[in-house]
Amino acid sequence: MYAFAKKTIIALKSEIEKPVDLSEIETSPKVRARDISDREDGFYHQTDLFLSGSNEYNVNWYFLAENRLPESLQSDFETVMQTLVRLGIGGERSSGCGNLKEHVVADFKPGIENTKYRASLSLIAPNENELTENALYQVVKRGGRFLEKGKSLPMIQMLSEGAVFDTDIKGRIVELNAEPPVLRYGLNLDIPLHDNFIKGMI
Repeated sequence: MYAFAKKTIIALKSEIEKPVDLSEIETSPKVRARDISDREDGFYHQTDLFLSGSNEYNVNWYFLAENRLPESLQSDFETVMQTLVRLGIGGERSSGCGNLKEHVVADFKPGIENTKYRASLSLIAPNENELTENALYQVVKRGGRFLEKGKSLPMIQMLSEGAVFDTDIKGRIVELNAEPPVLRYGLNLDIPLHDNFIKGMI
């Protein structure tokens, strides 16, 4: 896809003739801050992915959110989004991780019609019997965050981003803990997928 107005192009890295480094991987030693019984497990390595921000390549990342909240919650949603812009999303801001520049509200229409296949842009916690045999997906585990001494959140299985299916999947919000309340967002956000992408796969 080529955007004439800004003279930009979207392509796979393999389609670009010269080498392009869009990201860097850095591994550093860390020490766990939690109360652990076995001190040998306190030392570990953390690997971070950094987007390149050189003058030659302006690399950015973004996320897409579908807002279906009732009118009574719209102001709260706007407050949350503005807070993300100010504070970032996770990571270590001192090293440039999770920094956001702006929050934009706009209509989003992929522009692909007459296709029965969908591709997910989000992690999904599917409801029972929502998947069919004609589906491609990877399963990942989420949860396990430390709450207090001797207690962590339970793990749940979710469909990873990029899942392909030919039926409507709603997903669900899973309650991981009652007190304090902890919820895992697992509703589906998907886009139409052209039939050419799945020929020979399903």
